[in-house]
Amino acid sequence: MDIHPAQQRRFPAVAMVVALLALCIYPGQYLLTKQFPQIAGLAQFKPGLVFLEIPVELPFVIDLVLTPALFLVLYPVVMLLYPGCSGIGFRLKAAATGLFALLCCLLIGGLIYYLAQGYLTPEVRTGINSMGITADIHLAYPGYETIPLRGSMLLFLCFVIGSIICIRKLRREPPTQLTREQRMTPYQRMLQERKMNGKQWFREEREVAYHTHTRNDFPLEPELVQQDHHSCSYYCYSEPVSIFKPEAMHYMPR
Repeated sequence: MDIHPAQQRRFPAVAMVVALLALCIYPGQYLLTKQFPQIAGLAQFKPGLVFLEIPVELPFVIDLVLTPALFLVLYPVVMLLYPGCSGIGFRLKAAATGLFALLCCLLIGGLIYYLAQGYLTPEVRTGINSMGITADIHLAYPGYETIPLRGSMLLFLCFVIGSIICIRKLRREPPTQLTREQRMTPYQRMLQERKMNGKQWFREEREVAYHTHTRNDFPLEPELVQQDHHSCSYYCYSEPVSIFKPEAMHYMPR
């Protein structure tokens, strides 16, 4: 059986999200910063890398307001232009939920290290901070300008867990639309089949009753048949029910 190629092609959600996020970070958010200077900088996320206790700063900062807003606008447009893509609302919700879960995993990792660092020895803290990723959250509120997220190796593990959750959500296909019969329970389907069988039986009984009472089943006299063809229709004609022939009038036995 031949199937259209667009129906066989699967939407590359993970690759599309990564490419769009890269475009939204640079140059997308920098262009929006010039257009909306009042909104830019309210909440920023600055990731970094650590390798053998050597910090490496990444050359970009993610705006937590402009970047998600631009992503939520571009992602549905890409899905509309992609041939054979369905379930736009479902995929958009999955992408937003996955990215939010990734950010929450990083925040949870930084919170765990912040609460547990007082109980760790200096050697353990040095080993945890020797390799992994770091992040800083910049907020435009007095007293909370910079929130550092340390615990490089712990943050890296949380990043891996968040990435797995995000990828799984992005790869989920939208559910197929079920018909009314498919959504019915077995009991409801049994009642519907019984109702349909009853209607079919009633229809068959009416057809049988109609065919048994047609005009062909009642032989008529030739003159009545000829008169009926000229004066009456097929469904409405007159015929004698019975004929009385009196043979003796005022008969009185002796």
